[in-house]
Amino acid sequence: FFFKQKTAYEMLRSLVGSEMCIRDRYGTLAILQLLLRGALFLWLGWYLTFDLQMGIEGIWAAYAIVTVFSSMFMLLYLCRLDWEEEVLLFKERMMRELVHRYEFVVLSLIHI
Repeated sequence: FFFKQKTAYEMLRSLVGSEMCIRDRYGTLAILQLLLRGALFLWLGWYLTFDLQMGIEGIWAAYAIVTVFSSMFMLLYLCRLDWEEEVLLFKERMMRELVHRYEFVVLSLIHI
């Protein structure tokens, strides 16, 4: 048996739409946090390990400090988030996905 591989768009268009929605909205924040976390870890790790001559403990201390800092940043972001707006956006996205799903089913029935 040979099966034709389907893309996510062919299987269900809503999969692609929801993924793009998430990527567009929070992608910048994730990249920014990753870059800042990486840069801060490299700088602090270097400083603690070599400048203060802490050795391997300096790397672990830098990792712990950066993890706490990053967690506090995300907690602050989540506290400032307008959850009612997020719920409305989620409901709108779900309605669009339902419409696409039923449209897909109707088109499939028409082609039978």
